[in-house]
Amino acid sequence: MQDPFEFKYTSLGLSWIGADLNKREVPVGFYMTGGSRVVVIDNGGGLLKAGFGGDKDPIAVVPNCIAKSPGSNANSKKWLAADQLQAQDVDVTGMTLRRPIDRGYLINTEVQREVWERVLRSLLQVDPTNSSLLLVE
Repeated sequence: MQDPFEFKYTSLGLSWIGADLNKREVPVGFYMTGGSRVVVIDNGGGLLKAGFGGDKDPIAVVPNCIAKSPGSNANSKKWLAADQLQAQDVDVTGMTLRRPIDRGYLINTEVQREVWERVLRSLLQVDPTNSSLLLVE
């Protein structure tokens, strides 16, 4: 089965595999035909804002990066992403940071995917098979 949170880069830009992006009409209220909600992501270099089309404010405003503590094993897969870096019990002093965007350009697609996946799965709790994506650069 295909990962519903898989993103694919094409000559036309970003495609969210699992969501039906072929539906071009966006009626009032930012619902796609069939009742699926439109997820809106403002993908900034420092902060990422995410929510649903038609909402006044974003649901999530989180750092657009991942981090690993200095004591972690170099091969450890334990990276903190997005909102996990904002927890009160997390000391970011001395952490290794990885940012997906540098000087306005996407330079690390894997880091960006990890941040998006964290935001979409945990914060927005989106079902990608029943949602569409609007990405603002």
